[in-house]
Amino acid sequence: MLRYAAEELRDHVAQLTGVELPVTTDDVPCPAQAVLLGATRYTPMLDGAAPGLDGFRIAVREPHLVIVSPRERGVLYGVYALLERFGCRWYASWCAKIPRRECLTVPADLDVAETPAFEMREPYWYDVKFHPEFAARLRVNSRSRIEMPAKFGGNEFRFGGGLVSCHTFNTLMPPDEFFDDHPEYYSFEDGARRKHPTQLCLTNPDVLRIVTERVLERIRKDPGAKFYGVSQNDWPHYCQCPACAAIDAEEESQAGSLVRFINAVAEAVEKEFPDVLIETLAYMYTRKPPKKTRLRHNVVPCLCTWECDFALPLEESRYPQNVAFCSDLRRRGRQTDHLYIWNYSTNFSRYPWPFANVLTLQDNLRFFLANGAKFIFDQGAFQGRHGDFAELKAWLVSRWMWNPDLPIEPLLDDFFNGYYGKAAPFVRTYFDELHQNQRAWSEGAADRPLRIYDGPENPAIPAGFYERAKDLWARAAAAVEDDPVASYNVRMGAFPIDYWRFDFLREKHDRALMLYATDDIRAVFPEMHTLAKSLAERFDEAGNIRLCEWRANEFAVETMRRYAEATEPPVSKDGIIPGSRVHIRKRRAWGDYETDPGTGVEVLKVLGKNAEPCVEMPSNWIAYEPGARYHVRFRLRIEPAARSGEAFRAGLGDYHGGQEREMLVRQLGETSEGYAWYDFGEVELNEREFLWLAPGRPDEKGEYPVNAIWLAGIEFRRV
Repeated sequence: MLRYAAEELRDHVAQLTGVELPVTTDDVPCPAQAVLLGATRYTPMLDGAAPGLDGFRIAVREPHLVIVSPRERGVLYGVYALLERFGCRWYASWCAKIPRRECLTVPADLDVAETPAFEMREPYWYDVKFHPEFAARLRVNSRSRIEMPAKFGGNEFRFGGGLVSCHTFNTLMPPDEFFDDHPEYYSFEDGARRKHPTQLCLTNPDVLRIVTERVLERIRKDPGAKFYGVSQNDWPHYCQCPACAAIDAEEESQAGSLVRFINAVAEAVEKEFPDVLIETLAYMYTRKPPKKTRLRHNVVPCLCTWECDFALPLEESRYPQNVAFCSDLRRRGRQTDHLYIWNYSTNFSRYPWPFANVLTLQDNLRFFLANGAKFIFDQGAFQGRHGDFAELKAWLVSRWMWNPDLPIEPLLDDFFNGYYGKAAPFVRTYFDELHQNQRAWSEGAADRPLRIYDGPENPAIPAGFYERAKDLWARAAAAVEDDPVASYNVRMGAFPIDYWRFDFLREKHDRALMLYATDDIRAVFPEMHTLAKSLAERFDEAGNIRLCEWRANEFAVETMRRYAEATEPPVSKDGIIPGSRVHIRKRRAWGDYETDPGTGVEVLKVLGKNAEPCVEMPSNWIAYEPGARYHVRFRLRIEPAARSGEAFRAGLGDYHGGQEREMLVRQLGETSEGYAWYDFGEVELNEREFLWLAPGRPDEKGEYPVNAIWLAGIEFRRV
């Protein structure tokens, strides 16, 4: 690591001045003047306090300049701090500013020391995640999901044994392995044990034994990590059996049963691995700390801001979830020396949509620090570049994780001027107005939050703002036509507001299935086509833009390209809406979107342990010709649980309280082995009605006849 620190200093000094300094070690005599990195045999003893942890000290001790730290990683950070004094900046992995200098000087009495505010610092953004050299230059010391090579600082804050920072219950005790023989190991809810989605029954002694054994086994196979995560799955459905419910009632939080369980696991782990920390989530239903039970000293609570408003600082917002979160944070901070914060800094519905939270980032980090947080994980657009001000947010957060007292205005000026060049005034105006609009809207009432899964219809973006934004970005582009890097940054900087406009129009006028080009879609199609074409070009130019999380990304990209390539409103040619776009009620509990193992196609898997009309296809999701009749078919694969019985039912429902009509019923003996089309009949669609599909009803013994129904699509063909 010290060798790399020396090489970084040498290479940057060469770029700054054209002079390449030699790199030597203790094996040769020290030159008359040198920059001494770390504890060489020539490094003088320095009086005064030594920096802590990743901190460093830069001092002139004639005739040398000395950079020292308790850790080699701190020396590397000291090198970057010195280079920043000479004007070096690293705004993104592809965008750095290394000014030319005739000479480099430091004051003869220079003696400065810095120690970071937070022990672990991880801005979980794409550019930081996938570029360790850039992460090191930002003094980022954790990339928990990807190895940080030793020369860039190493992976001190690694999660080991495959027990990552979140949602490991199913990793430790997969329901497919245990549930059929031991349903009592899993959540009791609504009078029954749940296989999926589920949590663990945390008062079952066998569950504690199995989890403890498996955690220890994983630590033995992968020792040396800082953390091992034992945490709830990513949904509710906590166990409500009498034993779990009694503890949670006593503790006035569902965290009660969790904390007692985790404490027991951690106590067993400490006997064999006294230095290991067991991390667990304080998330959704476990965010509120238990009233009585405190976490053991080797347990790390990871407190998540998932429900919060991010338009205003957490402490300032009157949004009820913020008020509750702040109370939970203060209590958590008093109860542990290992507080881990999982913060969110983007809109996960669509990464590019404007998410005006930049002016809250510093205050929130200060709030975390004031309440004892040591470990900070800031989750942004981690799957691709060029989310809303993604590069700015990653840069600012990294600076404030080191020192949350750095004033914001000089930092904003620094970034905008360095990253956007001559376009900076226009982009800064857009940035300021976007944030002013959001703050003005959210300050008006307690129920006006900016949340991480909001849709495109953002009331904080006033009518006419897009035209204003488009003009500012056009002027920005014109200002940097002769600067390839700044020009690229401006093109990608405009991508978020252009994509928001496209999605805003799509949400308002498009349908899940276009059987007919309505007047409103014809009116907005020219603008949508122009936007989509420009967006697709920039999307391809960047090569690594991600529009949103997980499976939804494929649909978002396909929709953008469909409008980019179309010369008229893109009406469906086959009249089929895929199962992946059909609505499922009580998603996860009644079914979810999955890749069919036989076809490799994403479909809707409907679970059979329920006979409710759980699949809905609202008519207003379809652009249909008024007065026309359509022949409807379902393409299904039935996964039977018995030899006979009802396979499924389908019909029409009425949102206005009209009578539900059952129009199609099939017995198992009337179904095919693989996928097949099942005729529903002819319907005249109207805004009141919706199509529904339900798994077969149970027999007289209460046994359900199907395990699952796989819905590949619904076809509408005009009669």
